[in-house]
Amino acid sequence: MIILGAPVFAFGIIESLSDGASSFVKLFSGYFADKLGRRREFALGGSVATAVFPAIIAIASSWYVVLAGRLAGWIGKGIRSPTRDAILSKSVETKDLGKAIGRVHSGNHFGG
Repeated sequence: MIILGAPVFAFGIIESLSDGASSFVKLFSGYFADKLGRRREFALGGSVATAVFPAIIAIASSWYVVLAGRLAGWIGKGIRSPTRDAILSKSVETKDLGKAIGRVHSGNHFGG
């Protein structure tokens, strides 16, 4: 795959850095959201970042800009996911927790 005349390895760099950054941020975002008592703000900020930053790809003039947009968007995803799950876990009964988390995660993977 060639992105804006970039070398073939650029796609691997973009994907691996984005996914790695998202996973790394997940380690800390839930902790800080709980410690600061700002779950809602973290989830909202992460959701906005996930929606806005990948749009940069549409106006990209180089693969470095694609990397920046994808990386920032996936960091937002890493911030959003743990805090969203924590909010969800507090809003449903314990017996329904698995169904609720499963529904949210299946919606993320299947376009819902």
